Amino acid sequence: MRKTIIRSALICLAAIVTAFVLIFGITSLASPVTMAKWSKSLGLNNAAIRYYKSAYERNKDFSVLADLVNTADIADDDDVLCVYGVKFISSDKFNDYCAEYDKNSNLSLSSYNYYCHIVIGALYDKGEIKTAADIAVSFTYEYTRNSPLGTAIMIAVINNDDEFSGEIVRAYELKEHNIDDVSGTLDEDIMLLNK
Repeated sequence: MRKTIIRSALICLAAIVTAFVLIFGITSLASPVTMAKWSKSLGLNNAAIRYYKSAYERNKDFSVLADLVNTADIADDDDVLCVYGVKFISSDKFNDYCAEYDKNSNLSLSSYNYYCHIVIGALYDKGEIKTAADIAVSFTYEYTRNSPLGTAIMIAVINNDDEFSGEIVRAYELKEHNIDDVSGTLDEDIMLLNK
């Protein structure tokens, strides 16, 4: 009698575990966004990143890309930011996303500048300085020290990085200095790079 009860309990436990694994597996395949949100809510950012990447590669949905970049930012995942962050800020939906985000935000830094900042920082950290410099210059329309170009200059100066400084100056000269200097400090800041 006791063996029967133990055996029944083990069979029931095995059935419950099997059902859980099946449900988890099916949900992972059928709805990676749901799994990503669930993983992120549990603080499992690396798992959430994998699910968001899977979902984005499947349907190329911009909102999934935004969630992926935000989660990669939280997880400080420079590899993901170098690939998907560049896709994010290069998307034709990026400016509208930032405008909508900023309407509901009280941050002093615009989301446009923030996202460019994290992408430039990730590219720099991964040694992709040419790409970081090109993005910094091409994504700056109005110069302030919080702009993408301002971020790149700050990184170069703080790290005393002559190579990165040279790449920034090269990219700036290719753009033919066609940036509106709303802060009045652009020439002064560019001179910091030429020291």
